[in-house]
Amino acid sequence: CGHFFCPDCYYIIMEETPPKCPLDDIDFKRKTSCCLPEGSLSRSRVRCPNSAYGCKEEFQLDSMNYHVGCCRFYPLPCIKCGDTVGYKNLVSHLLHSCKFRGNETADPEPAVLDAVE
Repeated sequence: CGHFFCPDCYYIIMEETPPKCPLDDIDFKRKTSCCLPEGSLSRSRVRCPNSAYGCKEEFQLDSMNYHVGCCRFYPLPCIKCGDTVGYKNLVSHLLHSCKFRGNETADPEPAVLDAVE
């Protein structure tokens, strides 16, 4: 697959039977996948893991834990339909794109909407 991993992740992957790349689910081979020296990945720029839910932030890998801890796009299930949406987009989803919008029997309590806003 050719992806690079930090030593901790590399050894966790190699313990799997069979080892598979967590990024593309391809068989993980020592020859084509690489374990980089400690610290070399931490300076790489990465996108937020919540980018699929609307976050546009990019930062150095060593800042990821801080960012993820305060990112407002963390995924959570819609209280009406169960679809996964970003926290910051939940109200918009409930009002505009939820398949159960307008269904009076499934409307969230006003307190729930207030808490999300």
